[in-house]
Amino acid sequence: MKIFKNKTDLIAYVDALKSENKTLGFVPTMGALHQGHASLVMKGLEQNDIVVVSIFVNPTQFDNQ
Repeated sequence: MKIFKNKTDLIAYVDALKSENKTLGFVPTMGALHQGHASLVMKGLEQNDIVVVSIFVNPTQFDNQ
């Protein structure tokens, strides 16, 4: 598993995959990972070489202030 904390590093990784003619699946999430996400990752791996999962929590939506 690779963890990217900035867009620049992710873009470089995706560009390297493209240069190797690898296929890429994407599973966007809002953080609270559950079995449905795992199913999407497994399906993505059946159909692609690599699957990227985003774990994005919108601070303006979930900030208690």
